[in-house]
Amino acid sequence: MKRRTQKLPDKPKSQSPTPEQIQQRAYEIFLARGGTPGHEIDDWLLAELEFKSREYQNGEAKKQCALDQRSGTHQQKGEQPWITR
Repeated sequence: MKRRTQKLPDKPKSQSPTPEQIQQRAYEIFLARGGTPGHEIDDWLLAELEFKSREYQNGEAKKQCALDQRSGTHQQKGEQPWITR
């Protein structure tokens, strides 16, 4: 007797920002700085960093939530994991 195995759908991976999104954010940073030229690379790198930081924070929050659900605990902000009430 053969068992049928159903392939589970792949988990959606976090979307990396497109170059157009980075460009748009870099332009916003440029305008916020007063529109002075000469910092194009800095603006671009800061825009990339902002996107990566958001992805990291979102991923870490999801991991922590999953760990809390497995352990049946919920850690409040600023609370140390080894301190019990």
